[in-house]
Amino acid sequence: MLVSMAGLNFDYKPRDLVEVPEDLAKKWAESGTCSLEIPETAVKVHPVELQAATQDETVKAIADMDPKKDYGSNHKPSLAVLEKTLGKSVGSNLLNQAYDEFRLAQKNKHREQQPEGELVLDAD
Repeated sequence: MLVSMAGLNFDYKPRDLVEVPEDLAKKWAESGTCSLEIPETAVKVHPVELQAATQDETVKAIADMDPKKDYGSNHKPSLAVLEKTLGKSVGSNLLNQAYDEFRLAQKNKHREQQPEGELVLDAD
């Protein structure tokens, strides 16, 4: 599917045309990375086939993200940032699973650091 890039993402400029699989085009469009409407001012076409990321890769990438600049308004890691960081496709299901795994690991790490017998209140 042909899409028009919306901003400076990956190696593309605004209005660059990129050929991507339909599922990836829809994900990018939802995240604001691209537009499915092709403007008359579009300039070039790039073939893109991103390999799918694994859950382990995605969890590690989330751990390296800065929540203040790499998370979206929904307080979750940005799909576009993850895909750019990994250079691989990260679907919304994988993002949710990896983020849940990351949060569980963080919660368990926090519990392990608590002194014996101290009451730990969960924020969730």
